[in-house]
Amino acid sequence: MSREIFPVSSHSGSRGPGYNARLPQTEGNAEAMDPPCELLIAEKMRDLDFGKLMKLYRAYNARYGAEAAPDKAEAEQLFFAENQFREFLTDNFFSQNGAGYFIRVWKGRYASALRLWRYQDGFLIEGLETDPDFRRMGHATHLIRAVQERTPLETRLYAHVHKRNRASLSLHKKADFQMYLDFARGIFGDVSSEFVTLVWIKRG
Repeated sequence: MSREIFPVSSHSGSRGPGYNARLPQTEGNAEAMDPPCELLIAEKMRDLDFGKLMKLYRAYNARYGAEAAPDKAEAEQLFFAENQFREFLTDNFFSQNGAGYFIRVWKGRYASALRLWRYQDGFLIEGLETDPDFRRMGHATHLIRAVQERTPLETRLYAHVHKRNRASLSLHKKADFQMYLDFARGIFGDVSSEFVTLVWIKRG
């Protein structure tokens, strides 16, 4: 399989590399937005705007920075976390064949995003995040559906969700994910009992 995530081309539309055409209007507040959201599929670091991505993950980075560098000032913690994030994307994520960032874009803002990796006999969804300004509008649901629509038949999509994250568990259930394992094994083999593994299979 080529560097493209799925057989469906991720390079249609006129916005440049990675941009799909406008997403179709469907039910839900997210799809009632004017203008409609667009889908960006970034297969390389240069395909995305790192500053916009960090604004989307600001809350996550603030928590990570506080935990990883408790002796630093808040601004330094955030700077540290963002540098770690950049190194992770450059050295780990985008170096993997078949990896891609799915991002919903509205008026140039990154509303919601997730990472997709090759994983075992399918793909793993992780890093699902929605900007606080765009939450409770259906963006994450539509983003997962965008991945599912592009998934080849009989291919498995996995997701690791924290056992106490009821919102995410409910979201994945709505997207027809099923319980698979009572623990999670990460891309690099690390195992956590705080997470569950969910699975969805594309059927004909």
